[in-house]
Amino acid sequence: MTFRDLLRGIEIDSESGDPASFQAPICGLHYDSRQIAPGFVFVAMKGETTDGNRYIDAALQRGAVVVVTDSAEKPRAGVAWARVIHERRALAGLSANFYGHPAEKLKMIGISGTN
Repeated sequence: MTFRDLLRGIEIDSESGDPASFQAPICGLHYDSRQIAPGFVFVAMKGETTDGNRYIDAALQRGAVVVVTDSAEKPRAGVAWARVIHERRALAGLSANFYGHPAEKLKMIGISGTN
């Protein structure tokens, strides 16, 4: 799967980077820079106690090939970069794309009663 494949259906504000970097194979994605491995997408999210954008360089050092963020952070040279409207929604969409939309394969049954 490539980064271009992962972006299907994601609201993107802007993107930058070498067009070839959008065709690089993606091995995984994460929002925690400590969990990044080579070939991963790093989704920089603002949390309750810290801002993931502070850890972009750490994620790149660990092997991230793509950065997704909703901040005005300056893109790094040689890295595919996508600025999104809402990073949490983007993470949900990226994850669904990466894992083949598993929620669509679930069957749901509802049982209700008053007794």
